[in-house]
Order: sequence, then C-alpha cells, then structure tokens
Amino acid sequence: RQGILYWLVICISFSLGNRFFYTKQALVSFMVQITLLMFLDLILLFLLNVFMIVLAAMSVFYSIYTAAKIFKTAPHNIRRNWINVPKQTKKIAEKITGQNFSIQNCELEVSNVVVGESSCLSIDLKNGKRDPYKFKRDDTFQVNVTQTSTDNAIPVVIEPSELTDSSSIRVSFTCYTAGEYSIKASVNGRTFPRTPIFHCAVADKPNPAKSIVDLKSDCLIVSRDDQYSITVLPRDQYENEAAMTPENLKLVFLDEEKPDCSFSVETDLTVYLIVMKCGVFRCCIEYEGVVVGSGEFSVVVLSEKNLRRLENDIENNNPLSVTVSICNLETNQTKRKLSCQVTPKKITFTEYFLLFFPSRCATFRMRPATKVQIDSSSNSVSVNDGQQDQINVIFNEPETLRLFVAYSNKFLLKNLGGSSDFEEKKSHFYQKLSEVVISNRHSTHYVTISRENILQNMTKQSKDLSKSQWYKKWHVNFKGEEGLDYGGVSRELFAVLSRQLFTPSAENQFFVYFEGNANPLSHPNPNIDLKQHEQVYLLIGQIIAKCLIESACGNPIFLDARLTRSFLAQLLGLRVCADFFASDDKALYRGKIQYMKETEDFEELEQYFVEEELGPDGSVLKTFPLKPGGASILVTQSNKLQYLDLLASYRLCKRVKQHIELVCRGLYELIPDTLLSVFDESELELLICGITTYDIKEWRDSTGVCSTDRNVFPNLLSWFWTLAESMPQAGRARIVQFTTGSGQLPPGGFSSLSPRFQIGLSPSSHKLPSAHTCFNQLLLPKHSTYEEFKSKFNLAMQEGAEGFGMI
Repeated sequence: RQGILYWLVICISFSLGNRFFYTKQALVSFMVQITLLMFLDLILLFLLNVFMIVLAAMSVFYSIYTAAKIFKTAPHNIRRNWINVPKQTKKIAEKITGQNFSIQNCELEVSNVVVGESSCLSIDLKNGKRDPYKFKRDDTFQVNVTQTSTDNAIPVVIEPSELTDSSSIRVSFTCYTAGEYSIKASVNGRTFPRTPIFHCAVADKPNPAKSIVDLKSDCLIVSRDDQYSITVLPRDQYENEAAMTPENLKLVFLDEEKPDCSFSVETDLTVYLIVMKCGVFRCCIEYEGVVVGSGEFSVVVLSEKNLRRLENDIENNNPLSVTVSICNLETNQTKRKLSCQVTPKKITFTEYFLLFFPSRCATFRMRPATKVQIDSSSNSVSVNDGQQDQINVIFNEPETLRLFVAYSNKFLLKNLGGSSDFEEKKSHFYQKLSEVVISNRHSTHYVTISRENILQNMTKQSKDLSKSQWYKKWHVNFKGEEGLDYGGVSRELFAVLSRQLFTPSAENQFFVYFEGNANPLSHPNPNIDLKQHEQVYLLIGQIIAKCLIESACGNPIFLDARLTRSFLAQLLGLRVCADFFASDDKALYRGKIQYMKETEDFEELEQYFVEEELGPDGSVLKTFPLKPGGASILVTQSNKLQYLDLLASYRLCKRVKQHIELVCRGLYELIPDTLLSVFDESELELLICGITTYDIKEWRDSTGVCSTDRNVFPNLLSWFWTLAESMPQAGRARIVQFTTGSGQLPPGGFSSLSPRFQIGLSPSSHKLPSAHTCFNQLLLPKHSTYEEFKSKFNLAMQEGAEGFGMI
C-alpha cells in the first residue's frame, strides 16, 4: 500500500512538474529521490515483516510446548474433556433433544427395612423425556446407608455389578440393629431430590433364647406368702429390644410336686409370684412354649423368720452349721453323720470321732465352679467343684436343706458382687482389687530397661521388687529412647514381655506348642529346667497380676498371648478333663480322643492305663502309669472316660504341676485368690488377654483367594465381604471359628495365621458353605442371589461353628 502511494506521488509530480519545478533536471532529481526512498522503505518493511513472522512462529511453538506440558500433568477428567470435544457436543445435543440424564425424573422406591432381612432400594433411571436412561461408562453412581444414631455406614450390594447400559439399579443392604437409617444416593455427584430417605428398622419377632430373665442368680430366695417380681426383657435374634404379648408368657414349675402358688403377668412383662408353701422348686418362664433366657432356675421359699435370720447372717458373715448324713447314691443308704458348715469362703464337711475329735472330710471353696445340685424329693444335696470327688449328703429336715441352699447362694452372690453376670463380676473384681492397691497408687515406680535384653533385665529387677512397688503406677523408660510414658510405653513393655515369655523361639522355650496343631496355644514347657528358670515363672505370675492391677486402676493392659484353657483353669484351681484337649491339643483330640469317645470296640486297641513317651524315630522311651497298676489295667467301654480324664490330668497338669505352682505363687502374692475364684477359665482369658477384634481391612488384605473362576466367584467374594462387614464382632468370630477352628487370632492378627486365611469356590451349588480347618480354608458354593447366599451362610455359621464333619 505504501509503494502504491509513492507511485501516485510520482504520477502527480509528472503532471504538475512544469508548475513546481523550474528545470527538467530538478524534476528528474526529485523522482530519483522518491524512487530510492520507496525502495528503501520497501526493504525495511520486508525485513520488519520477516521479523514479525519469525516472532509469531516462535510464539506458536512455545504455546504448543506449554500446552503439551500442562496436558501431561493435568487431571484425567480435564484431559478427557480436552480430547472428547465431540462428546461434549453430543451431550449438548442430547440435552437439546431431551435424551440426557434427568435426575428429577428418576423414580426411587425403598422396601420396608426389617432387622436381619435384606432391604432394597430400587432406582429407575430416566432421561428428559421420562424414558428409560441407560447408564453410560462415564457416569458415576454412589449410595450411602447410615444408622442415624451412630452414623455407622452399612455395607451395600449394588446390582448389577456392571452398571453400563443398565436403566435400573438395585441396592441391597441388611440392618442388624433396630433404629432409624438414612439412605442417600447420587449420580455424577448430583443427589436425588427425594434423598436422604429415612426409614426405621423394626426389630424382628421375639426370640425366647435371646431374651433375658432379669435375675441376679439362678436361685431365688423368697419368703412364704410374699410377692416377688421377675422382669422379662424380650430380645430378637439380633439382641434388639422386641415386643412380647403378656398372654403368651407363663411361669412353669418343673417338679412333679407343684407348689401352692399364684402368678400374674403385667403389660410391662413383669411376672409377679406368690408361693404359699415352703420348699425348693425348679421352674422356668416360657413364651409360646419355649423357655425364655438361659433356662430353668430354682425358687427357695423360706418362712419369714428364717428369711430374716438369713439376711442378718449374710450381712454379718455369720456361718450356718447343720448336721447331715453321707449318702451312697447307688444303694441310697446313709453311712455316717457329718457336721456341715457354710461360711462366706467355703463349705466344710467334718466328721467327729467319739464326738470330740474332728476329721475334715471335704472342703469346697465358695465360687461359681462349686455346683450344688438339689433333690428336694429325698432331701439330698450333691456338692462338686470339679477337682475333688463329689459328696452326697442327706438333710434330716427339709427346712435345713432350704437353709443350706439359701446360705450357699447368698454367700456366693456376695463374693461375686451381687450378680453372676460377667460384666458385673468384672466390675466388682476391679473395685475390690483397686481397694487393695489404692494406698500405693499415689506414688510412681520408675523402671529403666534395655530393649535389647528386656526379659533378662526384667527378671533380674523383679527379684528386688516389693509388693508395694508392683502396686504402684509404673513409669517405663527404654534406654536410649526419648519416649514419655503416658501408658503407651508401659503397654509396649508388657506386650514385648508377653511375646518373649509365651511365644516359643530359639532363645526362649518357657512355653511351647503342642505338635501338629494349626494356630496352636501356648502351654508351659514340661521339659525345661525349673532350677535355672524358677524366677521366670514367678515373673509370669507377677506380670499377669500387674496387668490385672493396671486394668483395675483404669489403664488397661493385656497380654499379647494365646494361652491354653487347661493352663488358665489350673491358675484358678479347677479340674482339667479330656474335653480340654478339644481346644488345647486339637491334633490329639481329633485323632485319639475323639476316636476313643466314639468307638465301642476296644479289643483291637489294647490300650492300657499308661502314657508312652516316644522318641524321634517312634520308639518308646518311657512309660508312665496313669494310676497305680495302670500297666495291667486294660481300657474298656466302661472305663474309657476315666482313662481319658487321667490322660488329660497327666499330659496337661501333672507334667507342668511345678510350673503352675510357681506361676500361681507370683500371681497370688499380689492378688487375693478369693477375688479371682469367681471367674472360670474363659472369663479369666478375657480379663488378661482382652477381647479379640476383627479388622475387616486387615482381614481382606491377609486373605488368599483359591479360585480361577472369573464369572461367578468375584460376585460370591463381594457378597462375602459385604456380609462380613455388616456383622458384629460376635458374628465375625463365628466365621473365624468356622474356618480355623478357633475364634481367637494369633497375636499378629490375620497376617500371622498359618496357613493364611483362604476363600475358595466349592464345587457344589445352592448348598451350605464348608471349611477345611486344617488349612484355614472357607469354601463358598455358587448361589444365584445375594439373599440365598446370605441365608445359607448364616445357617452354617449358627449350626456349624463348632464341631467337625458338617458339609
């Protein structure tokens, strides 16, 4: 444009040359100057344009480089939007034509939420024209079911598992706790307009076996002609509060001789009982013909005078002294007279020779293990504590029998803290134990220990520790570490100590495992030299006591150990029988013990009352008689149970008797034995080892899958984890027990199970699940629906959690 402008100037100059220029030379000179100026300007303009083109090209290349760099580091959804521009255009077109997803037009329907039953949320997806909308691969769906009161999430199963091209969604979930639940669903981050939906889960029908008869013990002491109330707390099978109709609730007397009594049931399910005759009666409460609660209980009816005497003596710890006669149950003949005394601590039977010289026949400690069985028709009582021989006595007067039963029950309840419930017994135990140690808890005992030699250092320090120092609060410091002990360092010390003491290793063999057992329990080592390790076994008892003391004082410390039931029973002074093999030495129980219990042909066994110690090559090294002359006594059908009990006594008790005595000495130096005597071995395990909890994430991460099926098994596996997550800890324990044979995990949890927990596909279909406990393997049969799978699985857990051979 500028060059054209120059040429116009030249043309105008030619036409006006004669007017402005005086000579021809001046005009030519002017034209040459203009032409040169034009060419110079064109050259400069060309160079400028070239520079601008190069600069523009550099800008384009830099922009492309920057965009590629941002694209590489951008989130996936942003890159997808950059690439899928045609898809965005398609969505706009669908929105214009009404084919897009419309959350406003979707239809939601929720079935009734009933405890224990599978509930369903049905969603029909719609587009803008209210026609079915097919779920696309890019769409997202999310649903949350939570319990309103606790904000706990409930596991859900979404069907179909692959939502693409589906126009309806079915969400199944199961609630086990009654109450209000919130259901909230969303698609592509947009919540459905009618959610959250609130539904109240109604309790299932009452289950008499799960319902509770509110009694402090299984023996009621009442006065004649006085009204006594018994409250029934109805529960469903999941232990939710349920509703019972009072008309179907009845009090039933089980003896042939029915007492003269009256009872009524109020609308609040309180049973009022009035008995007009003194005596001892067995009865139970039934609902629709099924016994409510744990079973039958006894009612001891005393005269008003004797009841006042009983209450006064119990308050002041006055004993009861009566005269009885020893009875032979086989011949039903009385042998000799005895003096019986019932005190808060024991029941003693004494025989007097020549009326002056006492000889104690039997003494039974006042604890739950001491069982008193009553036969009111013959005025006889059988007393057995599981350790010594049972004694059978006859009372001369029925009133004396009733007083004996009443005093025994009241003194026992007083020792238990007023109730036989474990939680209440534990609270009473903690209270009494804290009273024993409270005077020493105001000061602190400092423990400095080396982590490299914890057991050796602790064994050495324990020799010089007094009782008051064990009672004090400990402040633990590991040498070379800066951790401050606010309870965690102390717990770590006892956890490490318990692992070194109770877990067999190359360095420590204080406790061992029975051979051939998967997931074995720790039992004292009968082959260890006690002279060298006496202080270690004393320390074990002291550590158990210290854990109980800290738990009683509000700083719970538990042993990281899995102990045999026979060891725990012996700590409490309880008798060990052959049934303990089922939990302690499973390999022996499944082989020899179970076979001898079931077989009736002992001629081929040629088993005598002896126990043989075998060498590595299977040769007999030693033979131990189980009873005097046992080498010549053949085991028969009639004496096989005696043989099995003697075998248990030898293998589980006699071989480790001195070990148990040392542990008990360390334990009961710090804790009065009367406090622990109110528990059994299972309750003691809960006190010192705590309750096993099952973490679903750890469980899932530690589980092996044994199936190559890619069509059916993934769905079954998803259903299993959904069901396991929805179960309480007790339900998960049944699964673990069903699969491994024990509901308790090793100290390391699921990751320490050997073999590991495995889930495989069963070759059968529509059957109950089965398990190989030797391999910790659970087999799931094929099922067509989640409801069918859940029903079969729950049935197997309820009926087959214990025992072997069920398929």
